[in-house]
Amino acid sequence: YMSILVEASPEACTSYEVMTAIDELQWKMTNIEGVQSAVSLPSVAKLVNAGYNEGNPKWRVLPRNQQTMVQAIAQVPTSSGLLNGNCSVMPIILFMEDHKA
Repeated sequence: YMSILVEASPEACTSYEVMTAIDELQWKMTNIEGVQSAVSLPSVAKLVNAGYNEGNPKWRVLPRNQQTMVQAIAQVPTSSGLLNGNCSVMPIILFMEDHKA
């Protein structure tokens, strides 16, 4: 795998704008030849947000409300590698098809 580190201000993981920018970069990187899949804090937050809404796929989006965003990322521990302690570094983890990167 390969990681892209996104650095931002502290508590940036609660910002819709920052999380959207990370999500868009993840989408672009996933669509590059040789990238099998990717995971990041925004992708997990979208899954959690849908889960809080009975798993409805139409809720698999990043919440625009800051409190809802906090709720979506609250259960993601720093040990997951998807964020640091103050939410200023959030990697995009890319899984490559050749597994040699």
